[in-house]
Amino acid sequence: MREIENHPDIELIPIDISNNIDNHFDNIIKLDIVSTNTDPRDISQSMSEVISYMGFIFEKNKIDLLLLLGDRHEVLAAAIASIPFCIPIAHLGGGEITEGAIDNVIRHCLTKLSHLHYPITSECAERIKNLG
Repeated sequence: MREIENHPDIELIPIDISNNIDNHFDNIIKLDIVSTNTDPRDISQSMSEVISYMGFIFEKNKIDLLLLLGDRHEVLAAAIASIPFCIPIAHLGGGEITEGAIDNVIRHCLTKLSHLHYPITSECAERIKNLG
């Protein structure tokens, strides 16, 4: 993110949807609507709020590429919100496997929604290829 921020031809608009971004960015947008509760109803509510809020962000800013990191439900919500705006998605960390969690479903959805893939390992890259 620092490299992107320092590039003269790129404007970085960091959006923190899961409280993981360093506060050292000037124009960071923080979403404080994300629940840490793992109850299915709370996750659904959180996703709907992220989708709605991201729609406002996409409407007010010209976004050329949505760069997503991870496989949390909030990240999937951001990806879903980008669909009607035709914003291409780059996903970092696809193709991984998490046993016994909904993360696999979310991660695979993100892979299918993404246009650019940046897997961590060659095994992850192979799983992404196998998803089509």
